[in-house]
Amino acid sequence: GGWPTTFADVAAALDYIPNIKKAVPSLNTDDVVVAGHSAGGQLSMWAGTRHKLKNDDVGSKPRFKPERVISLSGPIDMTTAVQMGDKNIVEALSGTPDEVPERYAEVDPIQNIEPAIPVIAMNGDKDRIVPAVLSRNYIRAAKAAGAKAELVILPGINHVQIVDPGNPQFITVLETISRSAHDAARD
Repeated sequence: GGWPTTFADVAAALDYIPNIKKAVPSLNTDDVVVAGHSAGGQLSMWAGTRHKLKNDDVGSKPRFKPERVISLSGPIDMTTAVQMGDKNIVEALSGTPDEVPERYAEVDPIQNIEPAIPVIAMNGDKDRIVPAVLSRNYIRAAKAAGAKAELVILPGINHVQIVDPGNPQFITVLETISRSAHDAARD
């Protein structure tokens, strides 16, 4: 993984969706919701903005774009996350925002808001790995840019519990994803 492999792999997976649609014509790919947890939350948000990348950026020229994206405890304000001590992002991008600013400019969701794609950011208020302030920052910026953006904070939930099917609040995660998919199909 890391730079640029993780991003190239995600782009390739998303861009394979038209091939699946071709093989299974009855499959509706017009209203796809992409959701991810942790780093996957950042990648899901990036998936919705790849069409804005410059031609030589990793993941540019997408063949597929989701209709809605959901981040589950994702570091969707990557620069602030690094400032707060997130070494995983520095490792994944092989540098800090000061060392490789062009990489952050390509993949940091808060730097690449797409107002046309509705977004939901979910976090537990007890998440110490990816604090909820990162989602709050993103949603505030997305709304300021004119995006349909929703913040869902789950009380008493940490970074892992948000995706734990044994946690009673996991139903809120499932319901939020289901509602988003239903909204996409209705739009």
